[in-house]
Formats: sequence, C-alpha cells, structure tokens
Amino acid sequence: MSNYAVTGNPPNGSRNISEQLRREFIAIQNAIATKADAGGLSATSTTTVTIGLGTKTLTIQANKEIVVGMTVFIASAISTANNMTGLVTEYNTTTGLLRVSVATINGSGTFNNWSIGIASSSSGVTLGNNTFTGYQNFAQSTIASSATPDIWAGNNQIVLTGTATITGFTVAPQLGVTREIICQTTPSFTAGANMLISGLSSGETYTAQANDVINVRALTVSQFILTIEKANGKPNLVITNTKLDVMNGTPGVGSTNTRIRRFLTVNTNTGEGVDWTFTQSATLGDSVTILRSGVYSVYYIEYQQVTNGYFGVSINSTQLSTSIATINTAHIFSSMMTSGSNNSAISQSRTSYIASSSVLRAHTQGAVFTNGDTNNRLIIERIA
Repeated sequence: MSNYAVTGNPPNGSRNISEQLRREFIAIQNAIATKADAGGLSATSTTTVTIGLGTKTLTIQANKEIVVGMTVFIASAISTANNMTGLVTEYNTTTGLLRVSVATINGSGTFNNWSIGIASSSSGVTLGNNTFTGYQNFAQSTIASSATPDIWAGNNQIVLTGTATITGFTVAPQLGVTREIICQTTPSFTAGANMLISGLSSGETYTAQANDVINVRALTVSQFILTIEKANGKPNLVITNTKLDVMNGTPGVGSTNTRIRRFLTVNTNTGEGVDWTFTQSATLGDSVTILRSGVYSVYYIEYQQVTNGYFGVSINSTQLSTSIATINTAHIFSSMMTSGSNNSAISQSRTSYIASSSVLRAHTQGAVFTNGDTNNRLIIERIA
C-alpha cells in the first residue's frame, strides 16, 4: 500500500498504546480510501479490440494496483452490454500494457473506449467428474460465413448463415475446444494445411447444404479438423470431374516396354499436375502416375485384329514386356480376353479407389491389336 506511512512509534512504556494503534488503523483506512478514489483497481483504455475469447492486449494507465491473477471485467464504455471477463496474465506498471485471457464474453463488436475494473470472479465453472442425469441444452449463436469467421466468440452451437467460402477460423482459446456448426444455407469449406477436412485433400472444397452439421475441433489454437454430417444422410463424396482422354494408337507400343500402349492424341487432360501426371515415352510407353488418392473411373477400348486377345490396365507392374494375361495378378487393375469377331472394338472399365503414387498403364498382349486404329482409347476420371 504505497500511500501508507507509519505515523510514529509508540511512546516509551505503555502510555497511550491503544491510542497509537487507533491512529495507525485510521492511517491505513485512509490510504485504502485514497487508492480507491484514485482508481488503483480501475482503468480505461482506447486500444481497439474486438470482443472475443482468448488473449486480449490493451494499454491502460500506468502504476495501477492490478496484478497477475486478478479477474478483470472489460466493458465498452459506449455499451456495457458488450463486455469480456478474464484473468490478468501480464501488467506492466511502467508502460501500462495489460494482457487478459478472456474466458467469457457478452455481446460482440470492435471498440476503442473501454472501462476496466476488478470482477468478483470469472463466470466460467470448473467441473470435476460428473454424471448428468437430465438432458443438456446448448445455447446457440448466429454467425455469418466469411473467409475466417470467429466461431469461438459465440456459444458451443453455431448457426452459420451466408454462402461464403471458409478457409480457416480465428485463433481458438485453447487446443481441444470444439464447436458444432449448423449450416443455414450453402457455405463452402476448403481444406488446407490449417483446416483439415475428413475425406478431402488439401485444396478441395466441400459445399454444404442446408442443415448439414460441421463439427470443428481445434488440434492447436490455429489448426482445425472438420467432420461433416450430411443432412441427407449420404456419404461425404466430393465430385471433382477431372479427366484424361487419350486416343489413337498409331505410335503403337514402347520399344523397350513392348506391351505398353502409346497414344497419339490427347483430347482432354484437366487433372494434370493435380490428380495425376501423364507421361509419354517412345521407349517406355505411356503411363499415368496418380498424385492424389481417390475414386477413379478407368475406361479402355482396343480394336482387336484377331478373334482372341488379352488387354487391360496394369497398376504398378514391372513386367512391361509381358502380356497382361501372364503378369502378376496383384498388378492387374482390369483385364479381359476378347471373344468377339476380329476387326471389332472391345471396351472395359472399372471404378475403384486408387492410392497416390500408383502407376497405371494401358497393357496389351501385343501384336494381336491394331496399332493405328482411332478406336484405341484410354479415359481416366477422378470422380471423388
């Protein structure tokens, strides 16, 4: 108590000791009153701050009696209904820098005129082990979608409005915290390094439908994982529609890999560098290396020269000068033996999950197929 000074020593002996003590207590009382009148435990700030959970930094007056561990109440001087309550984590009595870990909020908005005072306690409740025998209802907050909405400033259940594309969230108050988002319309969520979405690769976007539920968990205060509960009950498949369409086998097969088909014309290749890499080689034949795991549809057509012959698509095969009929079966993605009349087009297809780094090749039996026919065609699509 810096304003208190000892008024004097008790006189020798026992003379008027009680009177001296009375004067000391009065001095202490006056010092406390002086501090209260001077606002030692209250302050103001013109720092621009947005109401929300987590650490908030303000500049207040120097030489206040505020110390680390106190619970303070920070209210907008314009509208006290907009306020924050939290623990002081730092106060510099020289510069007036004040840091508060906000635990509870009321209202919303950004203000630059604050009144700060001591709160009796934080409004949060610490629970030990409990068994709830009745139902629990969570309050809802309504938040508009944006690139990085602040979902932590409201209640545990968020009604999300608007159709903006969300790429992340503001800093969470702590790791492990969760929010349940109920989509009112059709916002989009794009997966990235700091916003992981179950079932999506980085860069892919999920467009929600009305009443879809998005569960958000903070892995760190700045990285989040999302799981999706679709209102229609269907699996969360993201349709990508990238396509590779190559045709015309005039180049024949590779000079070294003599059973691997080559193609002359690239009609479409919208997934190059994202979903796959299409490589053409006069010696090794043509190949497709998958870059992103997913569900792929593979369609292959050959024009047969004789009645019976084998052709198909191999996956990660090293037997590239061997007929697909006799390669290791683990490396056959799809194959068939033609049984129709010669000089006819025969096709096959398969839709399946394919892991990244897998290599697909149009794999033939060899000379039983016509090299120059425009019916020779390979189409690969990443569909989900």
